Amino acid sequence: MLPDGIDDFAGDLPEHEKRLVWATQGVPKPDLFEAKVGGTAWKSKPSWYIVGKKDRTVHPDLERFFAKRMGATTYEVESSHVPMLSRPKEVIDVIRTAASAVWPRSAKAAR
Repeated sequence: MLPDGIDDFAGDLPEHEKRLVWATQGVPKPDLFEAKVGGTAWKSKPSWYIVGKKDRTVHPDLERFFAKRMGATTYEVESSHVPMLSRPKEVIDVIRTAASAVWPRSAKAAR
């Protein structure tokens, strides 16, 4: 990512955090958009999806399309592409909700 792209990727973070994200962001694999994924979990397991309403890396409407196609329980947050950094409390709430939804099933299956 070029330095001027950080506002599109993580525009809702404080400046010092944006610099850290930019400095530590890895290079995407060259075949990122051509890679084939086998055994897609969302086809057979419950899914949750967080749409960043201020995401300028992946358009929120495209995120909504993905979530709908997955049949995911969808949450929308006022966030850039990195809600786990800018809205960690909301993200952990979604994770806890997801875990609570599948835990009874997992616990019964383990018996």
